[in-house]
Amino acid sequence: MWSIGPIGFTAPWLLLGLVALPILWLLLRAVPPAPIRRRFPGVALLLGLEDDETQTDRTPWWLLLLRMAAIAAAIIGFAGPVLNPQPENAGEGPLLVL
Repeated sequence: MWSIGPIGFTAPWLLLGLVALPILWLLLRAVPPAPIRRRFPGVALLLGLEDDETQTDRTPWWLLLLRMAAIAAAIIGFAGPVLNPQPENAGEGPLLVL
């Protein structure tokens, strides 16, 4: 068990997944979400209209931040956090005699 102050982790090697978050952020930033195409019969009425403001091809920053926070919380949760872990002393516990 690995401890940072009052918090210990039963699987601390899973915390290495937090290192991958910047890489995931770059990938999500580079690849915008694909537009959803839906067939709507009233589109014929809108064919001559033009949009004055253009939309960006990037995912909004708040959505990226929310996704990164959710992934970080899942990684920390899978690492098995323990509050105030008991130190393991050598020589204590059940004795196995073969």
